Amino acid sequence: MTWEDGWPVVGVKGKVPTTDKIPIAGHEKKGIVTSDEFINSQIVRSYHSFADTPEEAGESDYNGSNLGLEWQWNHNPDNRLWSLTEREGYLRLRTVNVCGTVANARNTISQRTFGPECGAYIKLDVSEMKEGDVAGFAAFAEKYGYVAVKIEDGKKYIVTVWYDDNDDVEKEFETERVEITENEVYLRVDCDFKNATDKAYFYYSLDGENWTKIGDTLQMNYYGLHFMGYRYAIFNFPTKQTGGYVDVDYFRVENKLLK
Repeated sequence: MTWEDGWPVVGVKGKVPTTDKIPIAGHEKKGIVTSDEFINSQIVRSYHSFADTPEEAGESDYNGSNLGLEWQWNHNPDNRLWSLTEREGYLRLRTVNVCGTVANARNTISQRTFGPECGAYIKLDVSEMKEGDVAGFAAFAEKYGYVAVKIEDGKKYIVTVWYDDNDDVEKEFETERVEITENEVYLRVDCDFKNATDKAYFYYSLDGENWTKIGDTLQMNYYGLHFMGYRYAIFNFPTKQTGGYVDVDYFRVENKLLK
C-alpha cells in the first residue's frame, strides 16, 4: 500500500500482489504487552476531553499524563487522582473510592498475561500510604490473587490475598503476611500456562534482587465473567479513608518464570 495525494492505494499498477514482505519497514509489529518505565509520552490521545482551566478539570478531563495504549483501566479512571507528571518517571496512583476488594477499586491499570509462561514485577514507593490502604500487584480475573502492601494499625505488611465468592458473598482473604519497615518494595507475579498448568506464583523483594515466595499458589480458572484470560493489574485502594498514594517506578515483564 502506498499513499497518493493523501489516499491509500492498494497494490501495484492496479493489481494486488499475492505475496509481500512483512513486517513492513518502519511499521514493525509491536507487542500488546510491554514493560513500562512510566516516562510521560508526548502523544496526547484523541479520546480526551479538556477543561477550560486546571481548576475546572473533572474526573474525565485530560490531566497532562499519557499512558501507553498497552494499558487498560478496570473501571473508568478518575484522571484527577493518577499522574505521570507529579513525580517524573513514576506512575502516581492516589486512592479514589473506599471499598473492600480490588475488583471494586478505581484507577486500577492492567495488561494481558501471555503464555506459555510469563513473569512481571513492579517497584513501589509506599511511604505515603494511609491507614487501611492496600496497594499491590495482581493476577487479575474473576478469581484473582495478589501480593500487596497493607497498612494496618500503623504498621506495614506484605500480604497475599485471594478472592473468594463462596455463599455469593464477595470477599477477600489473606493467605500470608510479613511485617516490613521499608518504604520501597518490589512485587512479582509469575504465571505458568504450560500444559494447562494455569498457576500463579507471588513474590516480594526488599532490594530488587533477592526474591521471597509468599502465600499459596493460585490455581487460575477461566469462567469468562471478567476477561478472556488473566491480566496483570496494579492497584491502590483505601478501605478506611482516601488521601494516600503510591508511586510505581516501573512495570517489567518477561517470558520466563523466576523459579
